[in-house]
Amino acid sequence: MMIYWSFNPILASIGPFSIHWYGVLFVGAFLMAKFVMARIFKAEDVPEELAERLFYFALVGGIVGARLAHCLFYDPAITCPTRWRYCAFGRAVSRVMAV
Repeated sequence: MMIYWSFNPILASIGPFSIHWYGVLFVGAFLMAKFVMARIFKAEDVPEELAERLFYFALVGGIVGARLAHCLFYDPAITCPTRWRYCAFGRAVSRVMAV
């Protein structure tokens, strides 16, 4: 039995703006993590402000780390700082954030 994978990465498109599936899943994963983290902090009687700070650090670290790891490991020709804008972010989410 063969499986033919023909997945469209674009969820919706309005003019030049398009919403990709990996972006929706990326946002959903971070929102779910924030919800779970808030419940754990509440159960442990830890101030909720610490949960907010930890969430924002994890969000920025996840996005920056995914972009850096993609550029360094999957597309090393783009490691020049003047060309960071060409570093694709879509593949970074699917490969690096899964780890």
